[in-house]
Amino acid sequence: MTVARAAGRLHPSGMVNAPFDPHDRQRQRCALTIWADPLSATQAPGPLSAGKSRIMTPSSPDPKAMARHLRSALADRNVAVSHSEALELVARQLGARDWNTLAAARPAADGHVVPILRVFDEAAALAFYVEYLDFRVDWRNDTGGHEPLYAQLSRGDARIHLSGHHGDASPGSGVLVPVADALDLQLTLKAKEYAYANPGIEDRPWGRVVTVIDPFSNRIVFVESNRPGAATTSAEADPRPAEAAAPIVLHVWVACSPAQAFEVFTARFGEWWPREAYSPGPLREIRVEPWVGGEVTMLSEGGDAYRLGEVLVWEPGRHFAQSFTLAQDPAYPSRLDVTFASAKHVGGTRVRFAHGGWTPANVAGRARFSEWDLLLGQYAALANSVA
Repeated sequence: MTVARAAGRLHPSGMVNAPFDPHDRQRQRCALTIWADPLSATQAPGPLSAGKSRIMTPSSPDPKAMARHLRSALADRNVAVSHSEALELVARQLGARDWNTLAAARPAADGHVVPILRVFDEAAALAFYVEYLDFRVDWRNDTGGHEPLYAQLSRGDARIHLSGHHGDASPGSGVLVPVADALDLQLTLKAKEYAYANPGIEDRPWGRVVTVIDPFSNRIVFVESNRPGAATTSAEADPRPAEAAAPIVLHVWVACSPAQAFEVFTARFGEWWPREAYSPGPLREIRVEPWVGGEVTMLSEGGDAYRLGEVLVWEPGRHFAQSFTLAQDPAYPSRLDVTFASAKHVGGTRVRFAHGGWTPANVAGRARFSEWDLLLGQYAALANSVA
């Protein structure tokens, strides 16, 4: 095999399909090494007939993986080649004229289904998907504004196509996009200045869901799925068999640190809790004894004390839980479970609140607790004031 045939069209610049320099001794060594290296289990192709190339079938090893192994093997011999040069060498090894020819001859492997979403305004589409949802433009048509947009966007492993062409898709479509942390995504989106969306978050039996609607009525549903058997904390676990209903779960973001958020929820419980409602009488304070087994007590302005529960978990800055007896039979309390975690992208603290512990003996009272969102809004306002 000649050096020119093995090397293809390589250039020291690393450009694919650049002219090959027969005086470049380092590239000649690269070319002579490819057949001797044990990384390739493929038989060398036979002589090429005029005007034809015998390209090996897709059952051959993955060319890109072969190129990576080749670069590594040559590096062990103190021979440096670029990735594009390695691709050209592998293409010649597999019987193609060059890498572009090999790539065109290889049928695409089965992979993800890529949905097409209809859009009508290029600027609005890119502002929504790129600036707001953090998709990346992989490629797009560029016709100087004389043709509707067609582009591929990606976010992690998820890919979508946006099309302004009539007949490609109908507005109002929906796509599911898997995410690792739906709450982090939701808080990140809420922190952005985008006037046309303010997504919430839902806990569904199959996972946690954040839904946004694009300017063309397409639904983008981000899903953090529940994997069977995945480890969860007590605050995130599904209802235990003894429970008769799922917890009431809410999420809030506050601007202060987790330690401050914990302190506001516990030591300043009575400051954010309404003084004229949700208590047996006008409220003076709520006292939380800061240890496991400590009492949580409502104290009225008249001096009366009402037991609100017992501290079950006390981990400052991380986790607080208590039994909860307000408007319930004290013999069958429910449970408040609150976790505090740093918000990675937006700063501050993610607070997850769950009111659970619903058993057949107390589940009838669950419907009375429908205004936790209002109460937690007052908590968040106080916590934000100390940031």
